[in-house]
Amino acid sequence: MHVLTRCLQTTTTLLALVFLASATSAHTSLATLRGKVADEQGGVLPGATVTARQIETNAVRTSVAEALGQYFLPNLPAGTYELTVELTGFSAGKRSNVVLRVGQAADIDFVLRVGAVQESVTVAGQAALVETQHVAGTFIDTKQVENLPTVSRNFADLAQLAPGITSTGNASMGFSAAGQHQYQNNVYVDGATNAMQFYGTQADSFPQDWIQEFQVMTNGFSAEFGNASGAVLNVITRSGTNTIQGRAYGFFQNARFNSPPYSGHYTAGVPVFLDATPPYNQRRLGGFLGGPIVANKLFYFGGVESLDNEATTSLSISDYWRNRGVQSIIPTSNVRRPFLLKGDWNINPQEALQANLAMFLDRPTTAKPLYKLAESLDLFSFWVIWLLAAGYGIATRRTTGAAAAGVIGVWALYVLGKVALAAIF
Repeated sequence: MHVLTRCLQTTTTLLALVFLASATSAHTSLATLRGKVADEQGGVLPGATVTARQIETNAVRTSVAEALGQYFLPNLPAGTYELTVELTGFSAGKRSNVVLRVGQAADIDFVLRVGAVQESVTVAGQAALVETQHVAGTFIDTKQVENLPTVSRNFADLAQLAPGITSTGNASMGFSAAGQHQYQNNVYVDGATNAMQFYGTQADSFPQDWIQEFQVMTNGFSAEFGNASGAVLNVITRSGTNTIQGRAYGFFQNARFNSPPYSGHYTAGVPVFLDATPPYNQRRLGGFLGGPIVANKLFYFGGVESLDNEATTSLSISDYWRNRGVQSIIPTSNVRRPFLLKGDWNINPQEALQANLAMFLDRPTTAKPLYKLAESLDLFSFWVIWLLAAGYGIATRRTTGAAAAGVIGVWALYVLGKVALAAIF
Protein backbone atom coordinates (compact mmCIF):
# COMPACT_ATOMS: atom_id res chain seq x y z
CA MET A 1 0.00 0.00 0.00
CA HIS A 2 2.85 2.35 0.74
CA VAL A 3 4.19 1.99 -2.79
CA LEU A 4 0.76 2.58 -4.31
CA THR A 5 0.16 5.61 -2.09
CA ARG A 6 3.44 7.22 -3.10
CA CYS A 7 2.65 6.56 -6.75
CA LEU A 8 -0.72 8.27 -6.40
CA GLN A 9 0.74 11.17 -4.46
CA THR A 10 3.40 11.85 -7.09
CA THR A 11 1.33 11.30 -10.21
CA THR A 12 -0.31 13.96 -12.33
CA THR A 13 -2.94 12.74 -14.77
CA LEU A 14 -4.42 14.61 -17.71
CA LEU A 15 -7.43 13.15 -19.47
CA ALA A 16 -8.89 15.10 -22.36
CA LEU A 17 -11.80 14.28 -24.64
CA VAL A 18 -12.16 16.58 -27.62
CA PHE A 19 -15.11 16.59 -30.02
CA LEU A 20 -14.38 18.14 -33.41
CA ALA A 21 -17.99 18.38 -34.48
CA SER A 22 -19.08 21.98 -34.08
CA ALA A 23 -18.03 24.53 -36.66
CA THR A 24 -18.55 27.34 -34.13
CA SER A 25 -16.24 26.02 -31.45
CA ALA A 26 -12.67 27.27 -31.24
CA HIS A 27 -9.90 24.83 -30.46
CA THR A 28 -6.33 25.96 -30.10
CA SER A 29 -4.60 22.92 -31.58
CA LEU A 30 -6.63 22.66 -34.81
CA ALA A 31 -6.30 24.41 -38.15
CA THR A 32 -8.95 26.24 -40.17
CA LEU A 33 -9.29 26.49 -43.96
CA ARG A 34 -11.54 28.91 -45.79
CA GLY A 35 -11.80 30.45 -49.23
CA LYS A 36 -13.99 31.25 -52.24
CA VAL A 37 -15.04 29.18 -55.26
CA ALA A 38 -15.52 31.11 -58.51
CA ASP A 39 -15.61 30.54 -62.29
CA GLU A 40 -13.10 31.86 -64.83
CA GLN A 41 -15.06 35.14 -65.19
CA GLY A 42 -14.98 35.77 -61.44
CA GLY A 43 -18.59 34.80 -60.75
CA VAL A 44 -19.11 33.00 -57.46
CA LEU A 45 -20.26 29.37 -57.46
CA PRO A 46 -22.59 28.61 -54.54
CA GLY A 47 -23.30 24.94 -53.95
CA ALA A 48 -19.78 23.74 -54.82
CA THR A 49 -18.66 20.87 -52.59
CA VAL A 50 -15.18 21.25 -51.07
CA THR A 51 -13.59 18.08 -49.70
CA ALA A 52 -10.40 17.97 -47.63
CA ARG A 53 -8.76 14.55 -47.24
CA GLN A 54 -5.93 14.15 -44.75
CA ILE A 55 -3.23 12.02 -46.37
CA GLU A 56 -1.95 10.43 -43.14
CA THR A 57 -5.30 9.07 -41.91
CA ASN A 58 -7.56 9.33 -44.98
CA ALA A 59 -9.98 11.34 -42.83
CA VAL A 60 -12.42 13.41 -44.91
CA ARG A 61 -14.03 16.77 -44.11
CA THR A 62 -16.56 18.43 -46.44
CA SER A 63 -18.07 21.89 -46.84
CA VAL A 64 -20.59 23.39 -49.29
CA ALA A 65 -19.98 26.88 -50.66
CA GLU A 66 -22.59 29.39 -49.52
CA ALA A 67 -24.43 32.09 -51.47
CA LEU A 68 -21.29 34.21 -51.89
CA GLY A 69 -19.23 31.21 -52.97
CA GLN A 70 -17.39 30.99 -49.65
CA TYR A 71 -16.57 27.70 -47.94
CA PHE A 72 -15.38 27.07 -44.38
CA LEU A 73 -13.57 24.00 -43.01
CA PRO A 74 -12.82 24.36 -39.28
CA ASN A 75 -11.25 21.94 -36.79
CA LEU A 76 -8.76 20.28 -39.13
CA PRO A 77 -5.92 18.33 -37.46
CA ALA A 78 -2.47 19.50 -38.52
CA GLY A 79 -1.14 17.49 -41.46
CA THR A 80 -0.98 17.20 -45.24
CA TYR A 81 -4.22 17.44 -47.22
CA GLU A 82 -5.62 16.91 -50.70
CA LEU A 83 -8.40 19.38 -51.57
CA THR A 84 -11.11 18.67 -54.16
CA VAL A 85 -13.86 21.02 -55.40
CA GLU A 86 -16.81 19.68 -57.43
CA LEU A 87 -19.88 21.30 -59.00
CA THR A 88 -22.20 20.00 -61.71
CA GLY A 89 -21.30 21.50 -65.10
CA PHE A 90 -17.73 22.33 -64.11
CA SER A 91 -14.45 20.45 -64.15
CA ALA A 92 -13.34 19.35 -60.70
CA GLY A 93 -10.49 21.29 -59.14
CA LYS A 94 -7.79 19.67 -57.00
CA ARG A 95 -4.85 20.79 -54.90
CA SER A 96 -2.40 18.30 -53.44
CA ASN A 97 0.25 18.55 -50.71
CA VAL A 98 -1.50 21.31 -48.80
CA VAL A 99 0.23 21.42 -45.40
CA LEU A 100 -1.74 22.84 -42.48
CA ARG A 101 0.07 23.65 -39.24
CA VAL A 102 -1.11 23.62 -35.65
CA GLY A 103 -3.46 26.53 -34.95
CA GLN A 104 -3.20 27.86 -38.50
CA ALA A 105 -6.03 29.73 -40.22
CA ALA A 106 -5.48 29.91 -43.98
CA ASP A 107 -7.22 30.85 -47.23
CA ILE A 108 -7.26 28.89 -50.50
CA ASP A 109 -9.44 30.07 -53.38
CA PHE A 110 -10.52 27.89 -56.32
CA VAL A 111 -11.33 28.80 -59.90
CA LEU A 112 -13.37 26.22 -61.84
CA ARG A 113 -13.79 26.11 -65.58
CA VAL A 114 -16.81 24.91 -67.51
CA GLY A 115 -16.47 21.28 -68.51
CA ALA A 116 -17.57 17.71 -67.87
CA VAL A 117 -17.77 16.49 -64.30
CA GLN A 118 -15.25 13.73 -65.14
CA GLU A 119 -12.61 16.30 -66.07
CA SER A 120 -10.35 17.69 -63.39
CA VAL A 121 -7.66 20.33 -63.03
CA THR A 122 -4.96 19.38 -60.52
CA VAL A 123 -2.47 21.77 -58.96
CA ALA A 124 0.46 19.68 -57.72
CA GLY A 125 3.24 20.62 -55.34
CA GLN A 126 3.20 22.71 -52.21
CA ALA A 127 0.25 25.09 -52.33
CA ALA A 128 0.84 28.66 -51.17
CA LEU A 129 -1.42 29.54 -48.27
CA VAL A 130 -2.63 32.99 -47.32
CA GLU A 131 -2.45 33.32 -43.55
CA THR A 132 -5.60 35.05 -42.28
CA GLN A 133 -4.88 34.84 -38.56
CA HIS A 134 -2.72 37.87 -37.86
CA VAL A 135 -0.32 36.45 -35.28
CA ALA A 136 3.39 37.21 -35.04
CA GLY A 137 4.83 33.76 -34.62
CA THR A 138 6.90 30.88 -35.91
CA PHE A 139 6.06 27.25 -36.67
CA ILE A 140 8.50 24.59 -35.45
CA ASP A 141 7.73 21.58 -37.64
CA THR A 142 8.27 17.84 -37.18
CA LYS A 143 11.58 17.84 -39.03
CA GLN A 144 13.05 20.47 -36.71
CA VAL A 145 11.74 18.75 -33.58
CA GLU A 146 13.26 15.43 -34.67
CA ASN A 147 16.63 16.64 -35.95
CA LEU A 148 17.68 19.61 -33.81
CA PRO A 149 19.52 18.60 -30.60
CA THR A 150 18.66 19.93 -27.16
CA VAL A 151 20.68 19.31 -23.99
CA SER A 152 17.72 18.46 -21.76
CA ARG A 153 15.44 16.98 -24.47
CA ASN A 154 13.01 19.79 -23.70
CA PHE A 155 11.08 20.83 -26.82
CA ALA A 156 10.57 24.34 -25.38
CA ASP A 157 14.28 25.04 -25.97
CA LEU A 158 13.48 25.06 -29.71
CA ALA A 159 11.30 28.13 -29.18
CA GLN A 160 14.56 30.11 -29.41
CA LEU A 161 14.36 29.62 -33.19
CA ALA A 162 11.65 32.30 -33.19
CA PRO A 163 12.61 36.01 -33.25
CA GLY A 164 12.53 37.73 -29.87
CA ILE A 165 12.90 34.50 -27.86
CA THR A 166 15.95 34.07 -25.62
CA SER A 167 17.02 31.33 -23.23
CA THR A 168 16.76 31.77 -19.47
CA GLY A 169 18.49 28.46 -18.74
CA ASN A 170 15.99 27.75 -15.98
CA ALA A 171 13.38 25.07 -15.35
CA SER A 172 11.17 23.46 -17.97
CA MET A 173 9.93 26.76 -19.46
CA GLY A 174 13.46 27.91 -20.15
CA PHE A 175 12.79 30.96 -22.36
CA SER A 176 11.64 34.56 -22.26
CA ALA A 177 9.94 36.66 -24.93
CA ALA A 178 10.50 40.35 -25.64
CA GLY A 179 12.53 40.71 -22.44
CA GLN A 180 9.73 39.55 -20.14
CA HIS A 181 10.04 36.94 -17.40
CA GLN A 182 9.41 33.29 -18.19
CA TYR A 183 6.44 33.17 -15.78
CA GLN A 184 4.66 35.51 -18.20
CA ASN A 185 4.59 32.75 -20.86
CA ASN A 186 1.97 30.08 -21.40
CA VAL A 187 2.10 26.61 -22.96
CA TYR A 188 -0.78 24.63 -24.48
CA VAL A 189 -0.36 20.92 -25.24
CA ASP A 190 -3.10 19.34 -27.37
CA GLY A 191 -5.37 22.27 -26.51
CA ALA A 192 -4.95 22.09 -22.71
CA THR A 193 -2.87 24.56 -20.72
CA ASN A 194 0.37 23.11 -19.39
CA ALA A 195 1.97 25.95 -17.47
CA MET A 196 2.56 26.71 -13.78
CA GLN A 197 3.01 30.42 -14.34
CA PHE A 198 3.62 31.30 -10.70
CA TYR A 199 6.82 29.23 -10.86
CA GLY A 200 7.59 29.91 -14.52
CA THR A 201 7.61 26.20 -15.42
CA GLN A 202 5.61 23.70 -17.41
CA ALA A 203 3.18 21.67 -15.33
CA ASP A 204 4.37 18.46 -17.00
CA SER A 205 7.43 17.93 -19.19
CA PHE A 206 6.43 16.11 -22.37
CA PRO A 207 9.43 14.33 -23.99
CA GLN A 208 10.65 16.02 -27.14
CA ASP A 209 10.33 12.79 -29.14
CA TRP A 210 6.55 12.74 -28.55
CA ILE A 211 6.02 16.23 -30.01
CA GLN A 212 4.74 16.54 -33.58
CA GLU A 213 5.10 20.31 -33.99
CA PHE A 214 4.35 23.58 -32.23
CA GLN A 215 3.68 27.22 -32.84
CA VAL A 216 5.49 30.10 -31.10
CA MET A 217 3.32 33.22 -30.77
CA THR A 218 4.90 36.38 -29.41
CA ASN A 219 2.10 38.96 -29.67
CA GLY A 220 -1.30 39.63 -31.15
CA PHE A 221 -2.65 36.15 -30.39
CA SER A 222 -6.41 35.71 -30.25
CA ALA A 223 -8.61 35.53 -27.15
CA GLU A 224 -8.53 31.72 -26.99
CA PHE A 225 -4.91 32.06 -25.85
CA GLY A 226 -4.88 33.83 -22.51
CA ASN A 227 -2.88 34.45 -19.34
CA ALA A 228 0.29 35.48 -21.15
CA SER A 229 1.99 38.79 -21.85
CA GLY A 230 5.16 37.09 -23.10
CA ALA A 231 4.92 34.18 -25.51
CA VAL A 232 2.53 31.29 -26.07
CA LEU A 233 3.60 27.83 -27.25
CA ASN A 234 0.81 25.95 -29.02
CA VAL A 235 1.96 22.31 -29.03
CA ILE A 236 0.53 19.08 -30.42
CA THR A 237 1.77 15.58 -29.66
CA ARG A 238 2.08 12.84 -32.25
CA SER A 239 -0.96 10.81 -33.29
CA GLY A 240 -1.54 7.45 -34.89
CA THR A 241 -1.90 7.22 -38.67
CA ASN A 242 -2.52 4.52 -41.28
CA THR A 243 1.20 3.77 -41.18
CA ILE A 244 2.69 1.96 -38.18
CA GLN A 245 5.48 4.12 -36.81
CA GLY A 246 7.66 3.69 -33.76
CA ARG A 247 10.97 4.61 -32.20
CA ALA A 248 13.22 3.53 -29.35
CA TYR A 249 15.78 6.02 -28.06
CA GLY A 250 18.35 6.57 -25.36
CA PHE A 251 20.30 9.61 -24.19
CA PHE A 252 23.09 9.44 -21.61
CA GLN A 253 25.22 11.95 -19.71
CA ASN A 254 27.90 11.14 -17.15
CA ALA A 255 30.36 12.97 -14.89
CA ARG A 256 33.23 11.17 -16.64
CA PHE A 257 32.68 13.34 -19.69
CA ASN A 258 32.35 16.66 -17.83
CA SER A 259 34.99 19.01 -16.44
CA PRO A 260 34.75 20.28 -12.82
CA PRO A 261 32.09 23.02 -12.61
CA TYR A 262 31.97 26.36 -10.82
CA SER A 263 32.10 25.90 -7.04
CA GLY A 264 29.69 28.71 -6.21
CA HIS A 265 32.16 31.32 -4.90
CA TYR A 266 34.99 33.66 -5.87
CA THR A 267 38.47 34.17 -4.41
CA ALA A 268 40.07 37.57 -4.99
CA GLY A 269 37.51 38.22 -7.67
CA VAL A 270 38.34 35.01 -9.56
CA PRO A 271 35.77 32.19 -9.86
CA VAL A 272 36.80 29.01 -8.10
CA PHE A 273 36.14 25.62 -9.70
CA LEU A 274 35.79 22.31 -7.91
CA ASP A 275 38.77 19.96 -7.81
CA ALA A 276 36.71 17.09 -9.20
CA THR A 277 33.42 16.69 -11.02
CA PRO A 278 30.62 15.93 -8.52
CA PRO A 279 28.40 12.88 -9.05
CA TYR A 280 26.33 13.18 -12.20
CA ASN A 281 24.65 10.42 -14.15
CA GLN A 282 21.59 10.81 -16.37
CA ARG A 283 19.97 7.92 -18.23
CA ARG A 284 16.98 8.61 -20.45
CA LEU A 285 15.35 5.63 -22.19
CA GLY A 286 12.08 5.69 -24.04
CA GLY A 287 10.06 4.94 -27.10
CA PHE A 288 6.73 5.32 -28.83
CA LEU A 289 4.47 3.39 -31.17
CA GLY A 290 1.48 4.49 -33.22
CA GLY A 291 -0.67 3.09 -35.97
CA PRO A 292 -4.17 2.05 -37.06
CA ILE A 293 -6.61 -0.13 -35.14
CA VAL A 294 -9.18 0.15 -37.93
CA ALA A 295 -7.73 1.61 -41.14
CA ASN A 296 -9.02 5.13 -41.93
CA LYS A 297 -11.22 5.13 -38.80
CA LEU A 298 -9.52 4.38 -35.48
CA PHE A 299 -5.91 5.07 -34.49
CA TYR A 300 -3.70 4.71 -31.42
CA PHE A 301 -0.46 6.26 -30.17
CA GLY A 302 1.50 5.49 -27.03
CA GLY A 303 4.80 6.54 -25.52
CA VAL A 304 6.79 5.71 -22.41
CA GLU A 305 10.03 7.15 -21.02
CA SER A 306 12.29 6.42 -18.06
CA LEU A 307 14.54 9.21 -16.77
CA ASP A 308 17.02 8.50 -13.95
CA ASN A 309 18.85 11.68 -13.03
CA GLU A 310 21.59 11.57 -10.37
CA ALA A 311 22.88 15.14 -10.17
CA THR A 312 24.13 17.95 -7.94
CA THR A 313 23.58 21.69 -7.87
CA SER A 314 26.16 24.37 -7.03
CA LEU A 315 24.84 27.21 -4.86
CA SER A 316 26.40 30.67 -4.93
CA ILE A 317 26.75 31.47 -1.23
CA SER A 318 29.16 33.73 0.62
CA ASP A 319 32.14 32.60 2.71
CA TYR A 320 30.18 33.69 5.81
CA TRP A 321 27.67 30.86 5.33
CA ARG A 322 30.24 28.42 3.96
CA ASN A 323 32.40 28.83 7.08
CA ARG A 324 29.35 27.99 9.16
CA GLY A 325 28.95 24.63 7.50
CA VAL A 326 26.32 25.47 4.88
CA GLN A 327 26.89 23.20 1.89
CA SER A 328 27.26 24.83 -1.51
CA ILE A 329 27.06 21.50 -3.40
CA ILE A 330 23.75 19.70 -2.82
CA PRO A 331 22.22 16.59 -4.43
CA THR A 332 19.25 17.14 -6.76
CA SER A 333 18.59 13.63 -7.99
CA ASN A 334 15.19 12.46 -9.18
CA VAL A 335 13.40 9.78 -11.21
CA ARG A 336 10.71 10.50 -13.79
CA ARG A 337 8.37 8.09 -15.59
CA PRO A 338 6.02 9.79 -18.10
CA PHE A 339 3.66 7.92 -20.40
CA LEU A 340 1.09 8.91 -22.98
CA LEU A 341 -1.85 7.02 -24.49
CA LYS A 342 -3.81 8.66 -27.28
CA GLY A 343 -6.70 7.58 -29.48
CA ASP A 344 -8.30 9.18 -32.54
CA TRP A 345 -11.65 8.13 -34.02
CA ASN A 346 -12.96 9.50 -37.32
CA ILE A 347 -16.68 9.01 -36.69
CA ASN A 348 -17.92 10.54 -39.96
CA PRO A 349 -16.97 13.43 -42.29
CA GLN A 350 -18.35 15.95 -39.80
CA GLU A 351 -17.39 14.45 -36.43
CA ALA A 352 -14.24 13.10 -34.81
CA LEU A 353 -13.19 12.18 -31.29
CA GLN A 354 -9.77 12.37 -29.67
CA ALA A 355 -8.89 11.02 -26.21
CA ASN A 356 -5.59 11.67 -24.42
CA LEU A 357 -4.25 10.18 -21.21
CA ALA A 358 -0.92 11.56 -20.00
CA MET A 359 0.61 10.49 -16.69
CA PHE A 360 3.82 11.63 -15.04
CA LEU A 361 5.34 9.71 -12.13
CA ASP A 362 8.04 11.58 -10.21
CA ARG A 363 9.93 10.70 -7.07
CA PRO A 364 13.18 11.73 -5.34
CA THR A 365 15.96 9.17 -5.01
CA THR A 366 15.48 9.26 -1.22
CA ALA A 367 12.35 7.10 -1.52
CA LYS A 368 11.89 4.07 0.72
CA PRO A 369 13.60 0.79 -0.33
CA LEU A 370 10.26 -0.91 -1.07
CA TYR A 371 9.38 1.85 -3.49
CA LYS A 372 12.79 1.56 -5.17
CA LEU A 373 12.26 -2.18 -5.55
CA ALA A 374 8.92 -1.62 -7.27
CA GLU A 375 10.54 0.93 -9.55
CA SER A 376 13.36 -1.44 -10.47
CA LEU A 377 10.85 -4.10 -11.49
CA ASP A 378 9.24 -1.43 -13.65
CA LEU A 379 5.83 -3.10 -13.88
CA PHE A 380 4.48 0.26 -14.97
CA SER A 381 6.43 0.09 -18.23
CA PHE A 382 5.33 -3.53 -18.67
CA TRP A 383 1.67 -2.54 -18.86
CA VAL A 384 2.40 0.34 -21.21
CA ILE A 385 4.33 -2.00 -23.54
CA TRP A 386 1.45 -4.49 -23.25
CA LEU A 387 -1.10 -1.88 -24.39
CA LEU A 388 1.09 -0.81 -27.31
CA ALA A 389 1.67 -4.42 -28.38
CA ALA A 390 -2.05 -5.16 -28.08
CA GLY A 391 -2.79 -2.26 -30.44
CA TYR A 392 -0.18 -3.56 -32.85
CA GLY A 393 -1.64 -7.07 -32.62
CA ILE A 394 -5.13 -5.82 -33.43
CA ALA A 395 -3.85 -3.75 -36.33
CA THR A 396 -1.89 -6.64 -37.85
CA ARG A 397 -4.36 -9.40 -36.84
CA ARG A 398 -1.70 -11.35 -34.92
CA THR A 399 -2.73 -14.09 -32.50
CA THR A 400 -3.01 -13.40 -28.77
CA GLY A 401 -0.24 -15.89 -27.98
CA ALA A 402 2.19 -14.25 -30.40
CA ALA A 403 1.35 -10.82 -29.01
CA ALA A 404 1.88 -12.02 -25.41
CA ALA A 405 5.22 -13.60 -26.27
CA GLY A 406 6.31 -10.41 -27.98
CA VAL A 407 5.31 -8.30 -24.97
CA ILE A 408 7.24 -10.48 -22.51
CA GLY A 409 10.28 -10.48 -24.79
CA VAL A 410 10.27 -6.69 -25.28
CA TRP A 411 9.78 -6.05 -21.57
CA ALA A 412 12.60 -8.45 -20.64
CA LEU A 413 14.98 -6.73 -23.06
CA TYR A 414 13.92 -3.35 -21.67
CA VAL A 415 14.65 -4.34 -18.05
CA LEU A 416 17.92 -6.07 -18.96
CA GLY A 417 18.99 -2.99 -20.90
CA LYS A 418 18.35 -0.78 -17.90
CA VAL A 419 20.35 -3.09 -15.63
CA ALA A 420 23.26 -3.18 -18.09
CA LEU A 421 23.31 0.62 -18.48
CA ALA A 422 23.18 1.08 -14.71
CA ALA A 423 26.21 -1.21 -14.39
CA ILE A 424 28.13 0.62 -17.12
CA PHE A 425 27.36 4.14 -16.00
